[in-house]
Amino acid sequence: MENGVKKGRIIYRTVEQSLPGVCRHIQAHPKFREIKAIIGITMLHRGCTHLGFDIVQIHNPLYRAFKWIGQMPIHFLSVSNPLKTCTKQNPRFLLMSTDLLMDKYGSV
Repeated sequence: MENGVKKGRIIYRTVEQSLPGVCRHIQAHPKFREIKAIIGITMLHRGCTHLGFDIVQIHNPLYRAFKWIGQMPIHFLSVSNPLKTCTKQNPRFLLMSTDLLMDKYGSV
């Protein structure tokens, strides 16, 4: 897939379709009532607010660099010109409360 917009739409739809499964998994967990939020780290954070995620910058420069280095192999394998875009990529936290997750994706 050469078209970045097309890739983005496919990733967006895939994540959107997987969130009801995340809801079911959390609801089936023995400590369901104690789980307050889901959190992740990604370099693909554009459009995540439409899914219900809050995007938060990683403030600790060492932790951010560690995560950037860890995600670079994926970046190099997924884009056609990785050296051109690797410095533009910054890992971010994605956060969503379980209440919002259940409201938005629990009844799907």
